[in-house]
Amino acid sequence: MPWESIGSISSGNMPHDEKWIVWGLHIAKKYVELVCGKPPEGSSLDIMWEDSDLGNYPALGVWFEFNKPSEYINNCEDALHVFDGSVSWSDLQSHIEGKNFIDKKKDHYIHTNKATDVKNAEYFIALCKEQRKQDSVPMYYGYFINNTSIPIDIMMEIPAAMLDKVKHGSSVNDLINISLKEKSINLYENIPPRGYVELNMIYFEWEFDFSNTCHLFLQTLKVEKHINFRMKKYFISQNKIDCIPTLNRDGYVCLPTFSN
Repeated sequence: MPWESIGSISSGNMPHDEKWIVWGLHIAKKYVELVCGKPPEGSSLDIMWEDSDLGNYPALGVWFEFNKPSEYINNCEDALHVFDGSVSWSDLQSHIEGKNFIDKKKDHYIHTNKATDVKNAEYFIALCKEQRKQDSVPMYYGYFINNTSIPIDIMMEIPAAMLDKVKHGSSVNDLINISLKEKSINLYENIPPRGYVELNMIYFEWEFDFSNTCHLFLQTLKVEKHINFRMKKYFISQNKIDCIPTLNRDGYVCLPTFSN
């Protein structure tokens, strides 16, 4: 389930201008979709996070499940290049400054309470290598860990291809209604404090040659949160943790990229 980057915009520098860059990418995405149309079936156009020597930075990318939509990706790259070159980002920023057009409450791509270590992460995902059947190929199974003292009432796992159907500001109840029609949305209930659930995440080793993402919406004590996890390319090449909290087994840990 790889991502293919189509590029970013020249509206600022990370990390100081992160909020402004992400806001601009939302606008760029609308233009690209207007020119190129909706992504082919089994793929989606959205904001992704790329790695560099200077840290992560946002970009537009095309996610695809099986067959790479090369023609669509090339068209999107051309459209984004033309759009970025046609916009005076400094003039646009001056025009909207002070008008509160960028609303942190509605923009779920704003990083908040970013965890730096598994010990201070409220939530994280663990991947553990398992061979569940004799003579079968070992696979990597994903687990969500609630590393807080507060139970989670309900949680939904949203596939990347479904994000276009999730509007900004959607409530958990809205997503429950969507899940009744879309069977690809996985629902989990009553996750206890310091507890975990097995997610619908199963990977072959070769799938870590690409980056992967997981989007979760949850409700705890009537507070709703959207949490994104991004596994970098070659994720399992990082150091393995000998004893993952709560799971008490070895594996790899992915911390939240953003939450609200």
